[in-house]
Amino acid sequence: SKYNKKELENFGIKKISYCPNLIDCIVANKVKTKNPSIVFNGRIVQNKGCLELLDVVLGVAKKLNVQLDLFIIGRGKPGASYLKKFGEKINVLKESNINVHWKNGLSDSELSNIYGQCWLYLSLAKHEGFGLPVCESIAQGTPALYTFCGGQESVLDGIGGCDAGNLISTIVGLFNNKEDLQKLHIMQYEQVKQYLIPNADGLIKNVYSKFIID
Repeated sequence: SKYNKKELENFGIKKISYCPNLIDCIVANKVKTKNPSIVFNGRIVQNKGCLELLDVVLGVAKKLNVQLDLFIIGRGKPGASYLKKFGEKINVLKESNINVHWKNGLSDSELSNIYGQCWLYLSLAKHEGFGLPVCESIAQGTPALYTFCGGQESVLDGIGGCDAGNLISTIVGLFNNKEDLQKLHIMQYEQVKQYLIPNADGLIKNVYSKFIID
């Protein structure tokens, strides 16, 4: 991302070519779940703010007082204490009015379908260089809320960025007003569509063409 480029320039690196991640927008099932639903895709590690994410989801479910679906796609390091704590907190959520779907090893089409059917993507990462899962979700028709952590707000021009302390009230407001949820997606998609294949072919060509020998 341009955020990464700027960070490297701060270290004194002068010759940097900007080449963004590309998003392959696979045709997905975009029929939304009946219940409000939240999705997260990423490693189950401290840097991703996974435990805090579960706290937010639990807070949203309590405020809405309705059945809520949570889709988690990700793995942690086997035996890691953080993964153990995450599993314990998942069990707490299952005892509330939250349907937890924790999945791994999905195909691209399966992942796209989950993105497409959810109401909202949620990220509480403490650092992201680009935020590819956030953008993938938006590409599949699902808006995102995320904490300010570098790359995500750079790519999305800050649209959908939220302080961690305001996430619960913001999500509840969006779930209670689907028009606002749709508006958020429209604004975010305008930022993301430039990275879709083949829209970004020109950006890639500009970076790599000088290395290609006919």
